[in-house]
Amino acid sequence: MTDHVPATTAAAILAGWYAGEVGGEALFWRLAELAEPSPARKWLALASVEGRIAERLLHVLVTHDLPVPATESSLEWARSRAEANAPRPWHEQMQWLGEIAREALAAMRLGTATLAPEFAVIGALVVAHEELLVEFARAELAGNAAGSVALIEQFLGTTPRP
Repeated sequence: MTDHVPATTAAAILAGWYAGEVGGEALFWRLAELAEPSPARKWLALASVEGRIAERLLHVLVTHDLPVPATESSLEWARSRAEANAPRPWHEQMQWLGEIAREALAAMRLGTATLAPEFAVIGALVVAHEELLVEFARAELAGNAAGSVALIEQFLGTTPRP
């Protein structure tokens, strides 16, 4: 007997993560469009992280012949959240980012723990990227802008495209 979820549930977890990453990328792109140049560069770097994870998840979905979900609701969520948060001061945006990243991280850790071993690598990557978002927000709130950007550069440098 195994403690792993059925394939249909695993497909739902992976599809949900994929839709979330597509939404996250759109969120960060829109925040960049609405920001001044310095924060815009940071939002675009975060969008690159989300895009990279979405690419990896899409690759897993396709190679395992799992359904690719529609992402319209994730994109609408991204637009509305960006519009609501863009006018806020940077430190408030980072507090908000830290909160949503911590919530997502908890859910991703639970999901990863239930996946079959064949999905362990993508699960670990999804968790690692969300940990990055939490650490990015912490670094920004601590005034360590150089450290936050270095976290993103290191992650992208060690996370190849599929």
